[in-house]
Amino acid sequence: MKEYGNRFGFRHKIVIVALFIMLFTMTKNVFKPVRVSATAFASVVYNGTESEIAGLCFDYVYYADNNEDLKKAYGYDAAKLKYHWLTWGIKEGRSASPILDLNYYIEHNEDLKKAYGYDYTKAYNHFCQWGYAEYRPSSQYYNGDYYRKNNEDLSGYDSRFLLVHYITYGIYENRYANIIKYINPLKSIYNGTESEIADLCFNYVYYADNNKDLKEAYGYNEEKLRYHWLTWGIKEGRSASPILDLNYYVEHNDDLKKAFGNDYIKAYNHFCQWGYAEYRPSSKYYNGYYYHMKNYDLVNYDSKFLLRHYLGYGVFENRDANTIRFYGALTIKEDNTMASPVNKNYTEKKIKITSNGQVVDTFNGVPAQYIKGVGNSNTGKYCCARYVSNYYSNVYGVSVANMFKGKTPSASSGYFYVTSTPEAGDIGYQLSGGGGHWFIIKSVNDDGTYSIIEQNWKWKSGNATYCYQNRKVSYSKTKGFKVFRWSNK
Repeated sequence: MKEYGNRFGFRHKIVIVALFIMLFTMTKNVFKPVRVSATAFASVVYNGTESEIAGLCFDYVYYADNNEDLKKAYGYDAAKLKYHWLTWGIKEGRSASPILDLNYYIEHNEDLKKAYGYDYTKAYNHFCQWGYAEYRPSSQYYNGDYYRKNNEDLSGYDSRFLLVHYITYGIYENRYANIIKYINPLKSIYNGTESEIADLCFNYVYYADNNKDLKEAYGYNEEKLRYHWLTWGIKEGRSASPILDLNYYVEHNDDLKKAFGNDYIKAYNHFCQWGYAEYRPSSKYYNGYYYHMKNYDLVNYDSKFLLRHYLGYGVFENRDANTIRFYGALTIKEDNTMASPVNKNYTEKKIKITSNGQVVDTFNGVPAQYIKGVGNSNTGKYCCARYVSNYYSNVYGVSVANMFKGKTPSASSGYFYVTSTPEAGDIGYQLSGGGGHWFIIKSVNDDGTYSIIEQNWKWKSGNATYCYQNRKVSYSKTKGFKVFRWSNK
């Protein structure tokens, strides 16, 4: 937790004590499926060059889903959506997060309307500097004063804490933060008598697609498929979601196999009450511990959040949650045909650099920036090694050094070693001219290549400077290609 000078007082100390208690409890695998209290403080995901509050004002999925023109143009390309938001979106008064709608913010704060009119940039700056701290109403879904007064467990916390709590937990707990409740795509559709976790274990499209007899009998009739799942499917050990395969769950947890045998109802109840909270492997596609540790932007979140994130975002972002990646569909189109799957790999693109400091790509919240011209970025903030250093500092909290030709990087904690099986987040190296070039692996592609994010890999054509986004490298075609993995053990 950051220290805020004299403001680091009694309330913040309470939060720290609560954190230690929570961590101690998790080590004993004790979990009660209740609402996450305010003391379960969560870190802000974005930690880039913007202020912390500004980071909370942007969610690329929300921005796409609530701006159809952008979704049509960019899909869920986080870097492009972020660039649009900062370049045009704020000026146009768009909304990129449930906590801030700039038009609403002006319309519901008369002093701001009088002072700024419809200058959305000024309104945005006001919110990030003062408005949030004054508990002002800022969107139809969020009003800081309303949120603290209508949630007793939050009444003693400050405005910044409330924002973080709402984004991290409040939304997913179906809390009201204004008179209109925001329903996030991560919230499952079914809201019957099953527990919240049990609900995540059923997806009617997945159930039909992975059980041919049911698909032939019921098609995609959600009601009939759900009835079958609750009446017979669980007993038979079927799978109705990529997060849970009951046969796999028993076979890959020896203590459960010994205790339950093939009693799949007991196994199902165990997962919904305790197993998910213990980060156990539960299907060939999902292992809570694996997802937690292999996706560095998720390491601060609990088991319930991870389940929701995987089904709401991870599947569609082609994230790995176990040694086998799920590529199926969880929704269907209105004409009852399967929705088009998301591309498995990043697309390599040539980008024209039009301004100094231009953000060309972003990975796990860390932007890669370029300046025009060549031969001017071999040192300093725009060099290749600086991006690698920034990435590890922001994502892992580790300082990286010794990035020289023929050397193995060093770390302020843990160590790096050479690996021949690259994964996202590893450091990559290749020979370039008389020296070397450093970058971060973004993805492992089906064709044996690796998509990367980097700085200072550019060239001139005429008077223009160009670079690549998602450049592909490989052992067979990239000179001197090496990959280094960090271990904190």
